[in-house]
Amino acid sequence: RLPRHPEFRIIAAENPCTGQYIGKRFRHSVSLLSHFSVAQWGAFSELELTEIILPEVQCGGSPRAAAEDVVGLFQEFVADPTTFGVDEMPLSMRDLQKIMWLARISSGLDVFQAAHLVLPQVFSDPEAREQARKLIEEKKIEKDKKSTSTAREKGPVTSEVPSSETQAAAELPRKSTPFCTSHFVFVRADDNEASRKAELGAGENRRTFVITKSIEEAWKVLLQCQRCGQPALVVGPPGSGKTELLLAFWEYIGNDPGKLEYVQLTPETETDHLLGAVLPSPTGGFAWVDGPATRAYTNGKTLLLKNLHLPPASAIEGTNNLYEKNPRLLLEGRMLKMGASFTVVATMVEGGSIAPSLQNRFVIIRRKVDKSMIKQVCSGVASSAMDKVYPLALRAGKSLQVSGNLRAHVRFMRCVAQLK
Repeated sequence: RLPRHPEFRIIAAENPCTGQYIGKRFRHSVSLLSHFSVAQWGAFSELELTEIILPEVQCGGSPRAAAEDVVGLFQEFVADPTTFGVDEMPLSMRDLQKIMWLARISSGLDVFQAAHLVLPQVFSDPEAREQARKLIEEKKIEKDKKSTSTAREKGPVTSEVPSSETQAAAELPRKSTPFCTSHFVFVRADDNEASRKAELGAGENRRTFVITKSIEEAWKVLLQCQRCGQPALVVGPPGSGKTELLLAFWEYIGNDPGKLEYVQLTPETETDHLLGAVLPSPTGGFAWVDGPATRAYTNGKTLLLKNLHLPPASAIEGTNNLYEKNPRLLLEGRMLKMGASFTVVATMVEGGSIAPSLQNRFVIIRRKVDKSMIKQVCSGVASSAMDKVYPLALRAGKSLQVSGNLRAHVRFMRCVAQLK
């Protein structure tokens, strides 16, 4: 029996077993709880929330006013969850911090624009997302009217102009065509036929990636997340190009493919598969081998987790500290030093389920597949004749019951385009 150290203590924290956590947390036995002094942590007041996020505010105007705007918007959301068709609002203080971080990294982005990137995306229902956007827009208009009225009373004021460096942080670099990387040849949806042929000819043995408007908007959010170290989660139906979007973005902005740790998650994934384990050594005996998450953390790489919804909650929650704004990794009793530029991106199938405590660590980017996207992408991988082929392929695909995802449509229309 080991002697107990006089300063040994146990402190525990957990999310509740009720509300949005029903089915994702297990109630503890009476015998276990009887060993603890339980303290219930209540919700923060509006004033407390303002004070908490105030240090995160960096803007040309009043930091307190910006913090109060965000907290006021947050309170509007949580006041009546039924407005968005939910019993309990899936928002937390982390969402407030994400808004401030995104606005902070790009001073050309005000807190309401940053809120548009964060708050609507937490809802899986499209109608709830649209309702959220309307509410943000209403609060924005209300704020602008109040600011205009105040400005008239005080007289003209000079506003701080963002520097070129911070303005560039919010913009996606626009590459000239043709543009090829080690794995992709990039084609813009609005490029003419001659440009496409030049790009496709220059990109033999490379995958063609068509940059549509929705792709560019998603990449801008990813760029902002990368600049401020905020994890991003791409959610969409199967075959909607979630992983391809992340891989193409990584190469498009000029990153080294070797600085990406790609992990295919499965229902059998365990925490050891991500962090590492003691394994047999080729030289004999056993030795510790770092997992992909540990390698990415210590070497300053980007960790890409595909299908975040598949592993059991216990496997992913063992790595929760990696998905914080300021990640930490304690391994074998040692606090590891984080490499510069460490970031996390992940994908999840629409309808997949993850714990709310995991989801609210990410900025969510939602993908959808519609006819315009299919046509844009397929016209980039084939020829101008695709405009004539598309209606035929769509009818044939429907009668042949082609799967309704982007990957299946691209494959099917390539075959149709080759028919004489």
